Amino acid sequence: MPIFWTDKELEFFKGLNDEIIKNVISHKVLLYRVKREETKENIYGESESKKLEKPIEVYALVDIQNKVEQNNTLYGINTKYNLTCYFQKDYIIENNININIGDFIKYGNIVYEISSYEETKFVFGMPTKSIMFKCDCVSTRENII
Repeated sequence: MPIFWTDKELEFFKGLNDEIIKNVISHKVLLYRVKREETKENIYGESESKKLEKPIEVYALVDIQNKVEQNNTLYGINTKYNLTCYFQKDYIIENNININIGDFIKYGNIVYEISSYEETKFVFGMPTKSIMFKCDCVSTRENII
């Protein structure tokens, strides 16, 4: 740990981060967790329908990209979007929110499926002091919610 950064500075930094995300930016997303025990899968780990828990409203930093891919299909146009959400690590841990790959996030009118989930945003360049979780998401074709 650097000599000039103590736990007191880290707590101050986390407090500022919390205030900016909740009071200034204030983007909320709905997190739909998949009920893993009730969802039936085939031998390949695929399921035709998924049982979802009640949505959880979570503050996040949201980075939405414009259309990534657009395909003409027999039944219309299929457009895909990418979304990146950053969640505060302390908020997720304190509220016992468990995020997994395959869960869903609703932002605006579009539903996204979480394709990757990792710990990121290291403070003061120290990998042991992270403050954010990053979720990369892809829009779903069908409206599951």
